[in-house]
Amino acid sequence: MSGRRAWGSLLGVLLAAGWAAAEPFEIQTIPTSLRIVQADLVDLDGDGIGDLIWIGIRGMPPEEERTLHIHFRRDDRTLSDRPDATRPLPDGVAAYDLANVDGRPGAELLLLRRHHVNVLSMHARRLAMSELPVPGDPTIAAVHDERGVDRLRIARDGLGRGRLLIPGLGRASLLQSDGTPVAELDVGGRANFFVPRRPGPLVSENEMEIYFDHPRLTAGDVDGDGRADLLSSDRHELRIFLQDDSGGFTTQPQHRIPLRRLTERDHIRTSGAVRVTPHDFDGDGRVDLLISSTDGSLFGGTTRVTIHLNRNGGFALDAPDQGFEVEGGAATHEVRDLDGDGRAELAQVRIPTGVLELVEVLLTRAIDAEISIRRPGGVTPFEAEPWQTWKLGVGISFETFRSRGFVPALEVDLNGDGFIDLLGSGDGEQLEIRLGDRKRGYRNRSATQDLDTGGRIRFGDADGNTLPDFVLYDSRRPGTPIRVGRNRGELEGSPPEIGPLESEPPERIR
Repeated sequence: MSGRRAWGSLLGVLLAAGWAAAEPFEIQTIPTSLRIVQADLVDLDGDGIGDLIWIGIRGMPPEEERTLHIHFRRDDRTLSDRPDATRPLPDGVAAYDLANVDGRPGAELLLLRRHHVNVLSMHARRLAMSELPVPGDPTIAAVHDERGVDRLRIARDGLGRGRLLIPGLGRASLLQSDGTPVAELDVGGRANFFVPRRPGPLVSENEMEIYFDHPRLTAGDVDGDGRADLLSSDRHELRIFLQDDSGGFTTQPQHRIPLRRLTERDHIRTSGAVRVTPHDFDGDGRVDLLISSTDGSLFGGTTRVTIHLNRNGGFALDAPDQGFEVEGGAATHEVRDLDGDGRAELAQVRIPTGVLELVEVLLTRAIDAEISIRRPGGVTPFEAEPWQTWKLGVGISFETFRSRGFVPALEVDLNGDGFIDLLGSGDGEQLEIRLGDRKRGYRNRSATQDLDTGGRIRFGDADGNTLPDFVLYDSRRPGTPIRVGRNRGELEGSPPEIGPLESEPPERIR
């Protein structure tokens, strides 16, 4: 046998054995000279398949230009390199949301401004902009976000179909989708002011500086009447607004509950963290509470997690139903149904912050994050010991002090087997996929693909084959192209012969 034939035979064996599997995603690169501050894949025209919408910035204040760009899918279910529509972004936009609020197929773009919410509809590829006034004081969008535009949950179907919840300075406005006011809610807020002395030695470019925290707002049934209530929480207090039988709310909360999780020392130095996560852990239809609190300094800390089940519409915060403690670093958590059985798992991420760990970060330019997953328990909401624990390295850029790639995402089911998968960014140079499995969990890396993974990642369906695709953009590197990744359906466990859904594209934009 000749050498060429021998290599050909060997290659055939390797291909048959799956050693030369195709890359998981087909990448389309959309060039741009702008700084991209937002990009999403979402059905805009109502055909059931995701389109691309993004916001770009050229220049710097006060001469900067902000523009909105829309790419509808073509007949071959790809996106054109050039936008189908480009519009100037209205002045003063500080945040946005994408949601279906008018009842027609396709999502609308919601733009939050000082006194208004602009609603851009793209149904059937016909662009129409409306403006909903927000009554009362200015919204939280007192001025536009200087860095860019971030996504904020404005549409809240949990509080009633098509309703909009608009955060303000110490309050929140609840509106119908047509702008009709429903309620003004005293949700509270936190602020820290800094007023530099003049004349004085401190270097400050401003007359006054303010750091304002708006509370987390969550919808959930607290009193068990089948209607969603509103929970507002910050590091000090939980406020509960009960929805009445007419769908309305009172301005003042029915309950104001002190959390008492922060030490006075951490309060004074504005360190530590307290986060309230409402969720129905026991399946009785009433929302329960998970409270996570972190104290300590940069060189060590302790995170305590307590779970409080809802009993007759109340929570015993001094007598938790279950608790965990994570020492030696800062920890965060995610409550999510990972295996599709209708019950949520608890994923925790611990980042060591001791002196040795900080030295290691300086030497390796990477953080070893420790991830653990607890499965639902029998008597208690979660099992006492983690089902699985592993470490995940995250590269750090010393120029931006952020991760070199996107933050690892535990959000979507990439192969359609019902289990949420983990997608990592491989030190900014590679997609790393860990497919979730009921037996193996996330220990093994299932697939990789070389790609510039710097920036942020959003998921959607770009081709109608029901498997999640992604869009990747980098707001910190002007001129970096947008990358759209289409899921080929070739990951282990993917449905056989996956293909695009049959649908006719609407008429071209008008």
